[in-house]
Amino acid sequence: MNHHCFISALDVAEQLPFSFVEGINLHDSLEKKKQSTEELEKFVHLLQKFMKEKVYHLGKDTINQKSYHRFMFEGPGFMEIVLEAPVAINAHFQSRQRARKFLTALKNSVRKILPPGPHCEVFLSSINIEDEHHVPLHLESISKIHDVRALLHKSVNLVVVSLAIFTILEFGEEAMTEIFRETFGINAVMVTVIISVIIALCLKPMKEGADKLVERVMFKR
Repeated sequence: MNHHCFISALDVAEQLPFSFVEGINLHDSLEKKKQSTEELEKFVHLLQKFMKEKVYHLGKDTINQKSYHRFMFEGPGFMEIVLEAPVAINAHFQSRQRARKFLTALKNSVRKILPPGPHCEVFLSSINIEDEHHVPLHLESISKIHDVRALLHKSVNLVVVSLAIFTILEFGEEAMTEIFRETFGINAVMVTVIISVIIALCLKPMKEGADKLVERVMFKR
């Protein structure tokens, strides 16, 4: 008897090497996207090896700036992978036997590409076979998770940049005022204008620095 079941995996810790995070500029983003796609291909090859059957790439859709890669197995079943962090993997089958085969292959593949440790084991233990009575990770749910992550990322960047600007204004204005006044004879009003220009020139590098800090500390894979 055919029985729809599915397997959902969400890489909350962003460990998977094909997890894609936007870069600080267009060139950086394109490089990261290319690397992410290459790592995905390696992962699919591993999956084929452990499943002992072909996995065909059906194509890619972009929905709300998210990349949805769709795959079909040589046997019954299909899979969808969302590359944007956190990576989401959804696979659907018509029998538990097929689902068990995929689950074993998926876990073996993940163990090959992730270093051993508690983070890997927690991720693997969260992946199970579910049936139609459970709710899978629908596109809307995944999109909301991505939106929350992006909002948090931007919020942290804003805090970092704001603190930097506050530090300049709070601790640098008085010192700079004295330096400019004694060296160039410039009054306080002109010093304020000069400081504003300096902050405007420094804002972009500070934003890029905040992006790197967040990527390394807050969203470290």
